[in-house]
Formats: sequence, C-alpha cells, structure tokens
Amino acid sequence: MNGLSFTVLVIAALHSVLGCQFYPPGEYLRFVRVPENLRVGEEVLKVEVHPRNNLSLRPVDKDEDVHYFTYRDLNRTTVSLLLARSLEDLVDADNPRNVLKFKVSCDHDDGEDIITSSLSVTVYVEDVNDHAPVFVGSPYHVTVDELTPVGLTIFRGIRALDRDKPNTPNSDVQYTIISGNERGKFSLDSTHQAFLVLKRPLDFDTGDREFLLTISASDRGLPPRSTNTTVRISVSDNDDLSPKFTKGVYRTRINEFYPVTIIARAPYGTPVLNAYCPQGERIHKLLTFDPPIHAFDQDVAIDAPIRYDIIAGNERHIFSLDHVNGSLFLEREIDLDAERSLPGNTFVLQIQASQVDNPVKTGVARVEVEIMDLNDNLPEFEVDFYNISIVENLPNGFSVLQIIAVDQDQGDNAEFSYQLEDNSGAFTLDARTGWLTVRDQSVLDREKRSTLTMRVYAKEKVPSVVTDKLGASAVTIEITLLDANDNNPTFIPNNLYNYVTNNGLKVGDLVGQIHAIDPDLDRNGMVVYSIQKAPNNSVPFKIDPKTGKISVNQEHVPPGRHLLFVEASDQPLNPSERRSALAVVSIEIQTQPGRGTNKGVPDFVGAPYEFWVGGNVDIGTSVGQIRITDVPDRRTIVYDLLHSYHEGVPFAVEERSGTITVVDDLDNYDRQNYDFEAVVTNERDMSLVTNVTIHVVDPKDEKTILMRTATTPIEFHVRENKGNLLIGRLGFQNASSSALVFSIANQKDVTEHIAITSDGSLYTVKPLDRETRDVYRLTVLAEYNKGKKKPNYVLYRAKTLIPDGFSFTIWVLPGQRASIVDCDR
Repeated sequence: MNGLSFTVLVIAALHSVLGCQFYPPGEYLRFVRVPENLRVGEEVLKVEVHPRNNLSLRPVDKDEDVHYFTYRDLNRTTVSLLLARSLEDLVDADNPRNVLKFKVSCDHDDGEDIITSSLSVTVYVEDVNDHAPVFVGSPYHVTVDELTPVGLTIFRGIRALDRDKPNTPNSDVQYTIISGNERGKFSLDSTHQAFLVLKRPLDFDTGDREFLLTISASDRGLPPRSTNTTVRISVSDNDDLSPKFTKGVYRTRINEFYPVTIIARAPYGTPVLNAYCPQGERIHKLLTFDPPIHAFDQDVAIDAPIRYDIIAGNERHIFSLDHVNGSLFLEREIDLDAERSLPGNTFVLQIQASQVDNPVKTGVARVEVEIMDLNDNLPEFEVDFYNISIVENLPNGFSVLQIIAVDQDQGDNAEFSYQLEDNSGAFTLDARTGWLTVRDQSVLDREKRSTLTMRVYAKEKVPSVVTDKLGASAVTIEITLLDANDNNPTFIPNNLYNYVTNNGLKVGDLVGQIHAIDPDLDRNGMVVYSIQKAPNNSVPFKIDPKTGKISVNQEHVPPGRHLLFVEASDQPLNPSERRSALAVVSIEIQTQPGRGTNKGVPDFVGAPYEFWVGGNVDIGTSVGQIRITDVPDRRTIVYDLLHSYHEGVPFAVEERSGTITVVDDLDNYDRQNYDFEAVVTNERDMSLVTNVTIHVVDPKDEKTILMRTATTPIEFHVRENKGNLLIGRLGFQNASSSALVFSIANQKDVTEHIAITSDGSLYTVKPLDRETRDVYRLTVLAEYNKGKKKPNYVLYRAKTLIPDGFSFTIWVLPGQRASIVDCDR
C-alpha cells in the first residue's frame, strides 16, 4: 500500500510539472485594484503561465463578470489580462458593484486524462471622482416680503446630485453661498441642506430690493468637484415707513427790513403816543432754501401724497407754509432791533409732513430763518462824559480807564474801533478794548498841569445803510491829576552847608539855617528836618524840624570841625512812601582870640585841597569848596583859581562862596588831573594862596565808588526771622577796601538790627520781623582817605525791604535796583 501511494503522488507531480503551470508555483489567487475610469484595452494584470494550452477566462460567481476582461499573449511565458468593457456603470449605478471575479484556466492532455490548472483573479473596481454635482431646476428665483421675520426659511428648492458612487466622499454634496451675501442677510440651514434662511431684516426703502446669490455645490472627492448656480431674491415693498424730509434742518438768511413800515394798530381812544408802533407791514414773501423744503414717502413703491404744516415756533403767525408743496412765506416785515429776545437772530420752526391717506404716519424737520442785521445804528458810549481822577506820574503802560461803547447792530455791523484825540500825547488807546493807557508818564506831572482833556471816537468799520458812510460817535474825557509824593525834598542852594563860628557858644545859640523845598502838595510837600546820629555818639547841635535852624544843644562845644548829616523828609500819609534828601553840614568851631591880642590871622580850612569828580557828571555839578577862617568881613572876600593850561579848564570857582563847579563838558578834555592855585583876597590887605588838585575819574574805575551814588534809595530785600544774614553790598565786588571806611549814620533803631562791614557788606545783627517793621531806611557814609589828612565822603541811601518769608541773596551796586520774586507765592 505504501508503495502504491508513492507511485500516484509521483505521477501527479510529473503531470503538474509537465502540464499547464502558473507562476510563481503554488499561487492560485490574485487580487488587483483598478480605477473605474480604466480605458477598454488597458492592462489589468500580467500572468506568467507556461507551458500552456487552451488558455481561457471562466466565470466564478456571476457569468457576466468574465465579459469585462480578455487576454492576449505577450510571449511564450506571459499573457496580459485586458479590460474588455467599461467599468463606469458598475460603481456609479444606484446599486453599485465594485468586485468582479473570474479565473484563468488552461488544459493539459497526457493521453489518458485532461488536467486543468487555474488562477482565480478578484478585481476591485475603485470609484473615481469623475462627476461634478448637478443642480436640479436651476437657476432659482424667490420673492420675499420686506417684513419677513428673521430666522424664517424662505426657500427649500435648492438641490444638486452627484453621479459618483453613492455614500462616498465623491458623491457627498455640500452647499455654500460664495457671493451676493456681503451684508450677511441670508444663510443656508446647513452645509448638507440648502435651505435658504433670512438672517437679517430686509428694508425695501433702504435699497434691499433684489439680491443675486451664487450657490456652490461641491463633493468631497480628491480633488473635489463643484458646480455653481444662482438664486435671485426679489424683495417686495410694504407700507411700513413714515414720510421723511430731505434734510433734518433747513436754513436760510434774510435781511432785516429798513426802514420798517409804521402801521396803526391801536383802537379808538388810545393816546397818540401809543397809537403807532414799528411792527412792520404785512407781506407775503417767498423764502428760498437750498435744497427746497421737500418730504417724500419712504415706501418708494407706494409713494403716498404728502401734506405740509407748521406745528411749532409760529405763534406770532410771522410765517406760513404751503400745505401742498412746502413753500415757506414771510408774512410780516421784521426789524431786528425789535427782536432782542430772538436767540441767535434766528426764528426756529417745527414743520411736519404727513401722509394724506394715513395721517398717523408723519415726519418732522426744523426750519431756521436767520435775520441778517443791517448797519442802521451808531455806537453809543456808556456815558456822555468821562471825568476821572488819577495819581500823577503813573508808570508807562498803566491802564487808567476803559472806555466802553455799544453798537446795537450785530455781527460786522457792530464792529468799530476806538480812536484817541489827545494833543498832550500822555495816553494811548487800545483800538479794540478801549483801555486808556499811560504813554508818556512825564506829561502826568501835576506840578505842570492839573487836568488833561481829550476825545475818543468810536468809528464803525462798515458803512451805514442810513448815510452810506462810515459813522462815528465821540465822547469827551477829562482827567484830573492828583498829587503824588513823586518829588524828593531839594536843599537850597545845594546839600553842602558850611558854617564857621567861634567857641563860647551857649545852649540855644543859632549856628545857621538850612532850607529844603518839596513841590508836592499838602503833606507830600511838608518838609521836616532831622539830624542823623551815629550810634553811641552825641551831637552838640540840634535842628528845628520845621524851620531848619541849627542851634547849640550843649555847653562847651569843643573847637574843631563838626560834621552833621541832616535829613529833610516829607510827611505823606503812608510812611512807606516817604521821600527824603540828605545834606552835609560842616560847622567849624574856632577858638576866640585872648584879651589884649590882635584878631586871628585868616587861613584856609583843610588846605591843601584835593577833590575827585566823575567823568560823566553834568555841567553845574559841585566839586568842592574852598573855605577860610577869621575873616572880619566875608562880604569883601573874593575867590579865584589860577592855572597854566592853554586849552582851558572845565572848572570855575564862585567868587563869593568858594564853591568849585563844573562849567564845561568833561568829555571835551583829555586831562585827568588838574592843579590849581586857589587865591583868596579882600582886595586890600589880605591875600592867601593854596594848592587845589582835581582828579577826573573814569566812571568805570573802581575809585568811582565814591561817585556812583543814587538819586533814589538803593533797595535790598532780605528774609525775615534770620540773624547774621547778608542783605547786600555797596560798591563793586572787586573794589579795594583798603582806603574805604563804611559807617551807618542812622539812629540806634537801625544799628541795633543792621550792621556794615569794612567792605560795604550789610548784615542783619538780629532776626528781623516783617510784622513789626517791613522797611528800614539807612544812610551809609563811605570815607575815602587814600592817605589824605582829610577824608572825602560819599553818601549812600539804602532801603531794606523784608518780604514775608522771602529768601534771596543779592549784590546791588549804587544806582541799581533789584527785582525780587516772592518764592512763597
């Protein structure tokens, strides 16, 4: 048995080897995928089979499957299976087929039996996206009412079909709106359902009248295919809107009437004065507007007729409105001067447009009729005459009065400018504001004139409709100058007084009298004299405060030269406005000759003489004085200056007083030092000679510290409540102080609080209290020795102001003024 089985197997193997054989051996099933759009005649599969005989294609499940294929021999070993029929109808049918089965068979006859070999082939047909969706019944059209509520589906008829394999991405159709929906009025219910839904309200009257939407249907194949169609949506109008004016506000301008017709309007028995009034004659004047007044039915397709009415603002029946065409008429002349309560010179009317077929539907607008002013009034001043009083010597730029005029006209017609007619030239007038301002303060001197008269004109800028010329009104201004304490007392003839007397004077004996004048009025011109005393130093003389008489104040006045500083002060009501001048009084006390001796021998006082004078002083300035003693009769004394300069000299001596003065401009001479011989004679038996040297000093030189004194007090400002605080400095910062000695020639009430050092620096000795005293006035004496026996003196007038809580340190030169800013404010 075992041997028999072996034989059969060998025979079968031999048959298999020698008969029809598919390669690779042992493979009996093939699978292959082909696209549905494979063309007829194209190769599906290559099969290696050899040897072969009676090769054929046979069905497996369905007989028709084998008809889709055929074959052809490629060579001895290989055959090519080809497509014999199109596959597109298989997968795109309503009941698609995507699998075809057949087998390749061949026979072998060994003389005894016919042996058949076969290879089963399964073909999978793959769907290809070769069809685009196709809309059914396109294009589409739908009509919708403008009042259709939002969210309502307005069209369900959009549908597209795809002939590709059902239930695959190639046939899955999606819808989108690709154009015509820029304002988002519509949407689709979903991407797979093309139901058209209203998303936003429609308004036929604002332009929502027709929409053309482009709808796209696309499958999900790779690549996708799509088709477009259009949906035309027509919107129908509905009577849902009220009439509307073309503008919200209509504006026009008309001129006021001039002259206005005066018409009688009073009943019988009314007094004549009240029987007439300028209310204006009745007229019927068409007013023009751009654009004209017009209203329309916003439901354009309906366009109902409109009626026009004035509903507010016409209580006085000045206007009328045509009910049909909206024309507005003025019914009465208007005088703008009689309409002072009219806001903005404008009549404001409320007008209404209503539908004739439905009066409930209305629209409103505003009408503004502006009345333009005519220049029919002149400016009017607030008073007929200006009479004011001001203090003299007000500074330039100070405003003293505002002239006010009013023009009843309006706009440009009310514009005018002020013009000043002032022959004195003291004032200037702002042409726009009417402020009268000081122009030249030197004219405002009460001592020269007590009143000023001028005229001011208000001149119009637009010609009047009455005269057709530029009109003007005028007013007179009279200004009375009040006295101000603007003058310092002035010593006569100058502020240097010299007296010579013998000793042995008794208390009350008169030494001399000084005199000062002040041209101001009343207390401003009342001069009071006082002697400035140095601290801890008694003065043997006193002065009458009213008369200026100097008398002996103590017994046994020592011989020699006594120097007094006499202050002449006026007495204003406000002490802070007090003005003063200082005189230097020199009293020479001579020893009386003894009994039985001759009279004393005349001699010079303080000889030889050396004087300094600034190179910029004016002609007439006193340089110094030559004095002698023991002269029996001074009326016979004559002084003279002798020199040897051929070009002449700018100085001369007064024959009787011995005072040397400047008689010519010093700039005309190059010399800086002059040497003279001073001669004093009584033209009989006495003749004295001494040397006099005069130095002309450059004002820029540091020696001019003795010349640069101020006509007005130097002002310093210092903070209160601090002791040992620098107030300021007199003189140049780099001035040599070796030949200078400064001292304060004031009473103890000043020197207890303020001290001066050798370099001219002023300091506070103790804290100053502004609430107790806010101003200190100092007289500072500068002695310039320069190696001479007799010092030269310069007087400084200083005023120290104490601002409340103010802190500032300054250096001030004589003649300068400090500008201070209050830091606390």
